[in-house]
Amino acid sequence: MEYISYIPLMDALARKGIMCVLLKMPFNLAVLDVNAADGIQKEYPEIEEWYIGGHSLGGSMAASYLATHVEDYEGLILLGSYSTADLSDTDLAVLSVFGSED
Repeated sequence: MEYISYIPLMDALARKGIMCVLLKMPFNLAVLDVNAADGIQKEYPEIEEWYIGGHSLGGSMAASYLATHVEDYEGLILLGSYSTADLSDTDLAVLSVFGSED
């Protein structure tokens, strides 16, 4: 899905005071840049708690990334997605959102 499709969601979250970072992926495929989140936290040092997530393949790639960066995040957000990593032995919070037509 093209990254600009997430603008309504990002706008709604911003209106609630939640800062989000939306990363543009090569050819709109997160699998082509699994480490895209590297360095993002350093750009926003005022943010104390970080969650990572994504939609569809992006959520799966976020989970893969999270598996090797557990200490840097509070949790994972999956939108119509699933984790490709076993995170069951962590204290991470996980929110999984899906729809009946997804």
